[in-house]
Amino acid sequence: MKLLILIFLFQTQLSFGQTSDELIPYRSGEKWGYSTGKKEIVIQPVYDLALPFNEGMAQVLLNNEWGVIDKSNKIIIPFAQQSLAEIEGDLFIKVILKDGEASMGVINSENKTIIPFEYEYIRPINGILELKKQNKFGICDYNGNILIAPVNDYIRYIEKNLCILSKDNLQALFNLKGEQLTMFKYMVIGEYRNNLSKVRLEDLFGFIDRSGHEVIPTVYEMTYPFSYGYAVVKKGEKYGLIDTLGKFVVQPKYDFLQDVHLGIASAKIDSEWGLIDISGSEITKPEFDEIQRVYNGIIAVKKNNKWAIINPQGQLLTSFEFDEININEGKESIVRDFGLKELKNDEGYLLVSKDQKWGVVDRGGKTIVKTEYDYIYPFTHNVALIEKNKKWAIIDSKGNIRTDFIYDKLDPYIAGTYNLKKHGIILFQRNNLWGILDIQGKEITPPIYDFIRPADDNYYSVLKGTKMGVIDSNGKVILPLKYDKIKAVSISGSFDKAIFINNLCFIQADGKEGYVSKDGIEYFE
Repeated sequence: MKLLILIFLFQTQLSFGQTSDELIPYRSGEKWGYSTGKKEIVIQPVYDLALPFNEGMAQVLLNNEWGVIDKSNKIIIPFAQQSLAEIEGDLFIKVILKDGEASMGVINSENKTIIPFEYEYIRPINGILELKKQNKFGICDYNGNILIAPVNDYIRYIEKNLCILSKDNLQALFNLKGEQLTMFKYMVIGEYRNNLSKVRLEDLFGFIDRSGHEVIPTVYEMTYPFSYGYAVVKKGEKYGLIDTLGKFVVQPKYDFLQDVHLGIASAKIDSEWGLIDISGSEITKPEFDEIQRVYNGIIAVKKNNKWAIINPQGQLLTSFEFDEININEGKESIVRDFGLKELKNDEGYLLVSKDQKWGVVDRGGKTIVKTEYDYIYPFTHNVALIEKNKKWAIIDSKGNIRTDFIYDKLDPYIAGTYNLKKHGIILFQRNNLWGILDIQGKEITPPIYDFIRPADDNYYSVLKGTKMGVIDSNGKVILPLKYDKIKAVSISGSFDKAIFINNLCFIQADGKEGYVSKDGIEYFE
């Protein structure tokens, strides 16, 4: 039964995320049925649980058995001790108990078996179904046609139409039509950058294209993924640069090279660093102890234990005066072995410190915020969050402080939601209570809540005492503080969560549970 409950939770999220019909699950006492939006009962409450309708069908639970009904309450899929997860249209992943073990298959709305019940695991992804049988992986289409037999140790999807399969510790590239594009010979196949994927064959590295063709042979002791059309490679004990055709643009002569960015790479000779262009021409002499490159061409260099900023032409924009330069916003986030993450958002500012105090300079080296704060959260929407003497305030990109230092905490990111970046608001805490600020520093809601939890649909569940409600990003009360629990649910096909799906929120109150609309209509009694 625990397994069925877990699967039920999964399929509740999936089905709830796909709700599109007007009949609403309605709870009366301990039983569930369906009503219109005006609470007119259409299907009498006789079920132990009822999920929202989708494409004219809904899953219902009766006596610990699941079935599927239509809007006239006609049984489409008979009740059985099973769990159902809707894929799309009239297809369902069905779980049955067989000899005490759970087995998965796929049926349609006519209860016809499309995929036999012989799999440990089935999940929809990228328009196909992933299969697991006896700890081996494969894929099939929605008609049950096996595209890749479940004989592989591992499967990983790198693009919408490509996957990597592993067998006996070797990897091969396939497309999702089931066509094998490479032999099982690579130790690792990486993500695609500049249309090429880094591969490892025994102890050597090269690159393949999306058809699996080895464009650049596996002859290098080390490579980085391509960046801006060039890749760092190691040949012998030295590093150079190649283009996407595998041609050397910079011969292997450096002790170390960093990735190319905007036509520039940092190069190391002995223990000193300098800058070169993609032809290998020297922009600066190798005279720095360390170089950090920043998005939009900002470059931080270190000499004699102090940092400065230079431009891509090698000209100093500041003196060597900083103890640290924090470039976590906008810098290149690199996975060295087999992937290169996308560049983060950048607003052209760098955090700098002197004597353990932080300030901000722009990418021209101009001081925006003096180095006098204990902590600075980087600029987003042209505002930064600053801390001084354990109190917080907001400052803008002209250096104007928009609030007094009266906040115990300012939080741009909480509960998996980047509120400042997505919605232009900041959660704040004062005297152990929470409220919401806009980027001008105006309090949208006063600090009256014990906690505020955002979801990605621009609504916030709020807690005061033991009761919960819902507000929006303007502070408007959507649901009053009267419920014991408000559940944000996963949105189908994403990692995001939402409080309202099609204007319905799932709540618990006084030992009851059910749906409530944004208008406050409660579909339970």
